[in-house]
Amino acid sequence: MGILNILDPALAFILSPVLKLNILLGIIVLSVVLSVLVTLAYKWTTNQELMKSLKEDLKSLQKEAQKLQKEDPQKALEKQKVLMQKNMEYMKHSFKSTFYTIIPLLLIFGWMQSTIAYMPLQPGQEFNVTLFMERGYRGMVTADAPEGFQIIGNATREANQGRLQFTFASNSVGAYDLLFDADGEVYSKEVIISTWRDYAPVLKTKKGTFASLFGWLYTSKASYLDPQGIVNQIMIENKPVKPFGSLSIFGWNPGWLAAYIIFSLLTSVATRKLLKVY
Repeated sequence: MGILNILDPALAFILSPVLKLNILLGIIVLSVVLSVLVTLAYKWTTNQELMKSLKEDLKSLQKEAQKLQKEDPQKALEKQKVLMQKNMEYMKHSFKSTFYTIIPLLLIFGWMQSTIAYMPLQPGQEFNVTLFMERGYRGMVTADAPEGFQIIGNATREANQGRLQFTFASNSVGAYDLLFDADGEVYSKEVIISTWRDYAPVLKTKKGTFASLFGWLYTSKASYLDPQGIVNQIMIENKPVKPFGSLSIFGWNPGWLAAYIIFSLLTSVATRKLLKVY
């Protein structure tokens, strides 16, 4: 359990109404509310008169530098140095608000990742579990599931090119552990069958990997694989949430994070203009 999981009950209580909304609407509500709060925090924790003055200086310096670029490149270079110094000063003051918002935002993002990033596994739904093995491993792996689960196909399979896949299905709602025996070592992966928004973390990995870096801060009901074991990762193939449905932008189908960023940016720009935040 990550160190921030201690606040899970409070987050679940405060944010649970969002789960009752349509996924896209819920993301919009979260992005708008958070953007407004972050903007207000920025306004209240920075000297707005100073920020306005610095921003005006930056605009003025940019115009002067552009004009001098043609007339006197040497002076333009000197002006660019002043511009960079002024910009660094602006950024230094801007970052002050980050200290007040970074932890709450990490909490919210962690909650969103563990709650609305993927579709739950429904009773009766077939789902795949993929094991990623140490490079070159071609041994046999046997899957075992609790009562009420069905293993579709062979329960024992040979790893092919460092990976293998098992397919399961269950009509039993709840949290269960799937077991995988590789060379006498047993590895487990939690899975949740639910009619609500619940789902287990889709990935279980070794400590020290890129995917586990965020886990020490926020991870729900997940442990790590044996760092000395031959299994590197176990992944449940929950379908990722696509808030915009089948909408495709040059082949890209935005997920929850993209949707959040889009509406967050739009809200931030509008709020800053409305509240005259610099």
